[in-house]
Amino acid sequence: MISKENFIKYMNELKELSDTYETINKAAEKIEMFSIWNIEGENLILDILEEVFNDKKDSWIGYFVYDLDFGRKWHEGCITDKNDIDIPLRNAEELYDFLMEGLNESI
Repeated sequence: MISKENFIKYMNELKELSDTYETINKAAEKIEMFSIWNIEGENLILDILEEVFNDKKDSWIGYFVYDLDFGRKWHEGCITDKNDIDIPLRNAEELYDFLMEGLNESI
């Protein structure tokens, strides 16, 4: 299992790397020269984390990274449980807690 501290560190490093590629691509877009992506590396990291957290079926980690833009696009009401209670996924710490809760329920 990955500790909460390391999970947060890995997710924040992935976020920083993604932001760096986006910044470079925006600058390159102005001169219409090139764009770069690290999809293979990103996918590898996400695959490993999904395996560790038994998240292959639901893909909450991918949802957090791609749809919620590392939690930056989370807002009240966007993710709720069956009782319409918000599931906060604003940052890697909340994602880790949510994933751990799911692992504990499946045991």
